Amino acid sequence: MHPDLTRLTALAEGVFVRADLVGTGHTVRELRTWLRERHVRQACRGVYAVGPVGTGPQDRLDDLTRGLARLHGERIAASHHSALLLHGLATYDVPMGVAQAVRTSSGMDSSAHLRIWRPRRTPEIVVVGGVRTVTAATAIAQVAAGYGLRPGVVAADSGLHRLRLSRAAIEAAVGLLGEGPGVGAARIMLERLDPGGQSPGESLLRLAAQDLGYAVQTQFPVLDQDGRAFAYADLRIKGTRSLWEFDGAMKYDGVQGREALVQEKIREDRIRARGWALDRVVWKELADVPQLAQRLRAAAAKLST
Repeated sequence: MHPDLTRLTALAEGVFVRADLVGTGHTVRELRTWLRERHVRQACRGVYAVGPVGTGPQDRLDDLTRGLARLHGERIAASHHSALLLHGLATYDVPMGVAQAVRTSSGMDSSAHLRIWRPRRTPEIVVVGGVRTVTAATAIAQVAAGYGLRPGVVAADSGLHRLRLSRAAIEAAVGLLGEGPGVGAARIMLERLDPGGQSPGESLLRLAAQDLGYAVQTQFPVLDQDGRAFAYADLRIKGTRSLWEFDGAMKYDGVQGREALVQEKIREDRIRARGWALDRVVWKELADVPQLAQRLRAAAAKLST
């Protein structure tokens, strides 16, 4: 990175605003040069980012959130899924083109790139990576209330697994929502969360099975002949020999990839040799609810114990 840009972004982890130019002795002409030479990219009007371009919408939203937090300072705090990203938590089925924040002082309104929420009471504010944000538990409650059960469960599972949040902390955050819009979905989320959901796909697979009325066990240990666990399946339908796993975007290219594929095949063979059936689900299949329901029902009926 250009040394001037290193100094310019030192306070905000890779983002800066126009006011930072003046504060560090730089000019608009220098900014135009950096933009032209692609040392800098524009996140939105008046907000800029440096470093490698992110590959997904989460990366772009993270730039936008950090930049707007820098721009507006103590007048806002990141919230909802903008806050989830700052806390390193998973997101699902939420709008990624607009940063989310709560207003912490008067005079702030929503704009094309920033949605301002006005909670009934100001939530606890913490600082993560130099950015003011609501707590992880509050962000989970906000996402469930604002965007529904599945986005909320994915966020909650991620908080339980990655940050070791307690159920009590999330429940308390839901309680602080009061009786506002969406609080019903947030309360149902409390009944459906599970730390065994270690990725969004695993959480959604569990919800699909539960919606069909099946009791499930996450991170199910498969035992060898000596009673020792040699594998953990994402999901077991209780009362059956049916195990399920979500298969994300794992790549098997190159020598290391081929070795990983071989080891996975050995693992699956060992699982099946112990009398378990193992089915895999990918993102496309999660989206086809009727077809997935048919697969789950067929496996449960065939493999009942």
